Amino acid sequence: MDPAGEHIHQTFEFVRRVLNHPELLDVLPDAAALAVGELDHHGHIFQLTAAQATGASARIPRPTGYTLTLGAPYLQRPLVDEPSGGANPVALTRLFSAMAETADAAFDDLATQLRGVVDAALLVDEGEPVRQRG
Repeated sequence: MDPAGEHIHQTFEFVRRVLNHPELLDVLPDAAALAVGELDHHGHIFQLTAAQATGASARIPRPTGYTLTLGAPYLQRPLVDEPSGGANPVALTRLFSAMAETADAAFDDLATQLRGVVDAALLVDEGEPVRQRG
């Protein structure tokens, strides 16, 4: 998919998530400029939204969705310590954020956090990676 088509797809995905979870709007500032992105780490896909409040110089990115691909490895523990284990986008949004002056830098900072959480949840107690989903 070309970059413009990918951006349109991500924007529609964001709107779909807000329609399914309107409480996501409670953690985003009113009248904010939004940028959307996606992180795919070992088949664990996070939809990312960076908000820049009116008059603010920094963007604050948050994960606003989480899905798995068919080949994603099994998690050995929940991504986060909350009832949905990370499946609830509102819980993810409240637990993870970063701050930077550009959307790309903000997404990079947030992606580093999320990769670490996924990597930790993929390891069994002995530190061995787990098998793939099939």
